[in-house]
Amino acid sequence: MNFQSLVELAPWTTIAQICNLLIQIVLFKKFLFQPIKNIIAKRQAEVDGLYDEAGKAKADAEEAKAAYETHLKTASEEAKAITTRAISSANLASEQIVSTAKAEADAMREKASREIELERRKTMDELRPQDFDMAVECILAARRLYIMGLRSSAPLAMFLYHYLHQIFDEVVLVQNLTGDVFEEIDRIQKGDVLFGISFPRYSARTLECMRFARQHGAQVIGMTDGVMSPLREESDICLCAHTDMSGFVDSLAAPLSLINALIVSLGMSRRTELSEHFKRLEGIWNAHSVYIDKLPAEQIASKAAEDGNADGAPEQEAAEATGGDCKSADTETAAKTQYVSTDDCEKVSRFLSAELDRIDPIEQNYYLEVSSPGMDRVLLREKDFKRFAGEQVDISLYKAASGRKTYEGKLVGLVDGQIVIIQENGTEIAFPKEQVAKTKLAVIF
Repeated sequence: MNFQSLVELAPWTTIAQICNLLIQIVLFKKFLFQPIKNIIAKRQAEVDGLYDEAGKAKADAEEAKAAYETHLKTASEEAKAITTRAISSANLASEQIVSTAKAEADAMREKASREIELERRKTMDELRPQDFDMAVECILAARRLYIMGLRSSAPLAMFLYHYLHQIFDEVVLVQNLTGDVFEEIDRIQKGDVLFGISFPRYSARTLECMRFARQHGAQVIGMTDGVMSPLREESDICLCAHTDMSGFVDSLAAPLSLINALIVSLGMSRRTELSEHFKRLEGIWNAHSVYIDKLPAEQIASKAAEDGNADGAPEQEAAEATGGDCKSADTETAAKTQYVSTDDCEKVSRFLSAELDRIDPIEQNYYLEVSSPGMDRVLLREKDFKRFAGEQVDISLYKAASGRKTYEGKLVGLVDGQIVIIQENGTEIAFPKEQVAKTKLAVIF
């Protein structure tokens, strides 16, 4: 086979191929091109419809926009007018509210001042001087003093601690910071004093700690609102301060006044030591700028003129609380070294009654009562048991002994850590001091 034979075209083959091509074109046109054309036409129609709808939507949107802008403009003008009227009305109402609130605040302040003063006076009038004196003696004789006040009473405890910490070396503030209060008083023992403070609603933890302290031989001083308080049962000495102020907030004015009087009385008994102590403190305070500088003399004079002279107020409160003059520690000591019997009280009562009947200084009916701070006093220290040996005493126990928790008899004394008494039948009986809740002089009429 030569090259020429390869390139030669067969006529019939060419014709067949052309026919085949024509047939394919016809088939494609009929069965492929026409459906595609129909589909394209349909899609074009759909697109045209969408364009028409979009144009209509655009026109509607422009119309709505124009209407909204018109409405917005009208609403803005109305809002400005409403705001102006509201501001004017609010200013007027605000002035009225402020005026009413000021009047109510003034009335509440006056009422609170009256109630506070009434509570303070009532507390000082009803406080038994012998309880106050015994509290002072007990604190002065304490090996270590624990001060406890939880919840709303915490500020009172902190105030008392702040000042007694300056007077005594061993003072502990129980703050419930270590996890539980019992961890802070676990070392309390005989010779220590726990000063517990609680007012309604009474703190259960404070009561538990006071009971714990008594069980461990410590003396317990309670400060509460009255004789019905549960603290009274757990206290060897109880100081009462009225809290009758209306409202949900606790009134601490009267208790604070009583605490202030107590601090003053204790400070006066240690005034010599305190004088030297505060001289040292002043040097420390000045060296480390603990306090700000004093006001200029002209400002001090101006403030004194506004506030009046308040000097001597704490001393006056202390005198009221103790029922007498607190000017001299020597006078206090001399008074406490003497025992006033019921016979003495009777003599004084008869003398005063006769004199009052003769002078007749009081128009209304009145009742004269003469009492002694030495009557029913609690015996705390060893020297108390020596001093009052031979006197009738009442003994209260923590736990019943022979079916009884109270005993009465003539005091023999404190012998080898035991309180010894002779009962009416002549039987001598002894109680370990740590088992005795309270020993006090019996009141005999």
